Amino acid sequence: MSNAVLMRYKLKGDKQYTTCVVTRIQYENFKILPVVKECEIVQRDVGITGDQIDHANQTLGEAIRKEIEC
Repeated sequence: MSNAVLMRYKLKGDKQYTTCVVTRIQYENFKILPVVKECEIVQRDVGITGDQIDHANQTLGEAIRKEIEC
């Protein structure tokens, strides 16, 4: 397990926030996407598993695809 952050975000068009654990690099990449309306760190220095990293990568990919479609 490596250190990560718990983040809360909302994409354009979303009505609710989503929270997830991501690596710091994933957070930095995610927050700069134009499709991201809001993004903030809720908690620092949380543990993250390989499965959580994979899930965050999928979420990031989906957000990128959503941006491309717009």
